[in-house]
Amino acid sequence: MDGVLDRKSKAYLDRGLSYVSASDEDWIQRLSADPAPLRLPLARCGKDLSVGDDVEAWERFVQAVKG
Repeated sequence: MDGVLDRKSKAYLDRGLSYVSASDEDWIQRLSADPAPLRLPLARCGKDLSVGDDVEAWERFVQAVKG
C-alpha cells in the first residue's frame, strides 16, 4: 500500500492515517470508501500500473497500445 498512499497529502494527514496500522485488505476497504489519500494519477495498461507522475510508465503504455 505504500506505493499508492500519498502520506504527505492533506487528506492523509487530516484523517490521522499516519497513526493507523492496518492490513492491505483494511486499507483497500478504507480507500474504496474514501479515495482522497491515494497518490494520483493512477494509470493502468494491462497488468502494468503507474502511480503518480511516472512518465516512463506512460511511455511504456503508449508503446504497448501502438504494438
